[in-house]
Amino acid sequence: MLKRTGSKIQNKKKYSDPLKICLLTYRGNPTCGGQGVYIKYLSRALRDLGHQVDVISGPPYPEPVEHVRLYKMPGLDLYNPEHLFRPGKYRDLVSPVNQLEFLSMCLGGFPEPWTFGMRVYKYLRSTRPAYDIVHDNQCLAYGLLGLPRIGYPTVATVHHPITVDRDAEIEAAPTFLKKLKVRRWYAFLGMQKKVSRCLPRIITVSECSRKDISRDFGISMNNFRVVPNGINTDYFYPLPGVKRPDNQLLVTSSADTPLKGLRYLLEAVASILKKREIHLTVIGAPKKEGVIERLAREAATEWRREIYRTDSI
Repeated sequence: MLKRTGSKIQNKKKYSDPLKICLLTYRGNPTCGGQGVYIKYLSRALRDLGHQVDVISGPPYPEPVEHVRLYKMPGLDLYNPEHLFRPGKYRDLVSPVNQLEFLSMCLGGFPEPWTFGMRVYKYLRSTRPAYDIVHDNQCLAYGLLGLPRIGYPTVATVHHPITVDRDAEIEAAPTFLKKLKVRRWYAFLGMQKKVSRCLPRIITVSECSRKDISRDFGISMNNFRVVPNGINTDYFYPLPGVKRPDNQLLVTSSADTPLKGLRYLLEAVASILKKREIHLTVIGAPKKEGVIERLAREAATEWRREIYRTDSI
């Protein structure tokens, strides 16, 4: 049974009753899997189950879903390519929260989750909409800790511990100074660890993520509920009459960063090419003159050498 105190609704609800759900995402990028894509499909699925769903999102905003209300929570959007590392309008810096966000960014941090949590807490405290539960999408900001005190039971989805991203980038950083910059960027992890330990329930997407988050964030395994990601079979399904090519690999890489592990795939393919035929198609844009471009050139050179040796024999 769910009960919310200090809010407009006081009565207990049966588990079968529709809920009024608020989904939070500090970024709703419609092309990013853990951000706008996840929120889009989660909100649609909850709507289809009969629940009333609102989404509160910072920029960039997710794609709208029919019968799901989207509340835009404007921030400085400092990572927007159209005004990178500067506010879209300098008069936005009048706000103290915006000043904190800008200053933290200038000092090398990533303040978006922190300041988004402040804005959400202020909004819900002042407007008091009637939600049965607030579901956070890996913001894990200090502002979430105040929501139960004003009557909003709060849970969160954590896709994976960002400590993994940080450690991979630190390992790949070539100099001590760059390693320090990476640590500064990921300073928000201290906040996320503290907040996640205070939440009564965390939803994650796999048993592997459950174990990793439990270990890195210091949370009991009993605090988790695993809800695996699904596949949208409206778009992804075998086409009749189309034969799958032999020895063919297809991979998408959303960013050329160490965390994605694309270099290991390229090294593996280069090794396989020495023994048999294999074709790799990568959907993504590598950094110019970066590690991935270099490995791809080396793999292509090795492949040509193997063809020459075979023809010579």
